[in-house]
Amino acid sequence: VSCRCGDINAAYDIIARIQAFGVQPDEVTYNILIDATGKRGDLEKAWALFEDMGHRNLEPTKITFSALASACAKAQDAESGIKLLAAMVERRHDIDAATYWALDEASVGDSQHAIALRSRLKALRTPETPVQVMSAS
Repeated sequence: VSCRCGDINAAYDIIARIQAFGVQPDEVTYNILIDATGKRGDLEKAWALFEDMGHRNLEPTKITFSALASACAKAQDAESGIKLLAAMVERRHDIDAATYWALDEASVGDSQHAIALRSRLKALRTPETPVQVMSAS
């Protein structure tokens, strides 16, 4: 609820309090935090949360990747989009339409990396779905 109201710091406080009782955040918690930090324009914090998931042996979901792709789009950071695509390929996650278009949008403000990101997206695209990483391997 705190994230939806725009108070992400309150959300972090709540998580710290529940951790004090031995309850650890799960994938859903991380998805909410990544989405909220991305919407605030804090791509660096969104990536830190994503990396923290890995340290806690939590597997990112389609929602995790979509939220991080949206954060890349908001920041117009194609280089981070390339990094995200690599993480998705490594984990053999399919790229859905929302993630595909968010990554495409990320290339708008980053001309230095835009061509590389768009060519990688195009290479993964198939007629059945916007992108199927599994079939690209």
